[in-house]
Amino acid sequence: MGSTPLRLGASHNTPVAKTIVIKESALALAMVTAGVFAFWLWRVQAIPAIAAGDFHGWARFAAPVAGLALASVLFAFGAMFIRDRRIAYGAGIIGVAVPYFFSNASTAVLLLMAASVVGIAFAVHKIRREFSLSIGFSVSKIAKSGLSLYFTAACVIISVFYADTLSREHALAALLPKPAFDMTLNYFLNSRLAQSVTGLPEVRRDITADELLDMLTKSQLEKQGIPASQISPADLARLRAAERREIERQYGVAFRGDEKAADLFYGAIARRADELLGPWRAYAPFISALTFFFALKTLTLPLYLISLAALFLLIKGLLSVNILQREVHSIEVERITL
Repeated sequence: MGSTPLRLGASHNTPVAKTIVIKESALALAMVTAGVFAFWLWRVQAIPAIAAGDFHGWARFAAPVAGLALASVLFAFGAMFIRDRRIAYGAGIIGVAVPYFFSNASTAVLLLMAASVVGIAFAVHKIRREFSLSIGFSVSKIAKSGLSLYFTAACVIISVFYADTLSREHALAALLPKPAFDMTLNYFLNSRLAQSVTGLPEVRRDITADELLDMLTKSQLEKQGIPASQISPADLARLRAAERREIERQYGVAFRGDEKAADLFYGAIARRADELLGPWRAYAPFISALTFFFALKTLTLPLYLISLAALFLLIKGLLSVNILQREVHSIEVERITL
């Protein structure tokens, strides 16, 4: 039975073995460099912004995402085509072990590093096994057997970086991301339900606390039959001050009035959440990191599909310039019959 595996081509002007070693060493170096650099970008660019809740500007996220895609493509490519097992496994393991040194050392980090190393070694094994046993060549069939494990290990590494940046306060904030809270609050205040209850017109996202209090005061007075136009600035300021004192008394929130209303709501809810957590608040960073891991794992699914497509195009391109070559092998198959 014949099969046509692909191999890195060797020059006819140099000894085959020497050429293969040079090519495989260069590929292994590219695997390690791409992986380490991609995770470094996540550590210094993406994660600080995510932990701070700052999602403005796509450029700071573009490079880490593109770097991770490139690293995954080179990982799968190297696992397939590096013939020397020591080089293939070594490059894969180093590529995920080194990034852990970008975080603070702890028992948990060391255990996660060990788990990632085992997972990556298994991913390399699965890709190489599928590559050697496949009759013909299918990029998706071979690569997907280990590429999903690579992205899982990558999500673990990035989640470790995320946990490393979280204080207890930041961890609580991460459980309730401020951008998501601001969007939800703005949607609620401008919903028909809220407007029917409060009588407020459309509310700006950046409205200040005093402006919101003024709007609520005027709405309440108009419900009592007092037109807003008849309220003097002095009376409005007096009523606003009374409302502010009542809020401070009920909710223990001190404010000047020029703060954004959304910031005050968010701060009050975060403090309440901290009180409700009680002794469990020490586990907030772990809970936040675990939540982040599952969210990131979901978001890497499109990146996984993009990596498969990029790997397919890379192999096609290298075949067209004879860097990769097709080899026809004959294999024996054992059958048991009557």
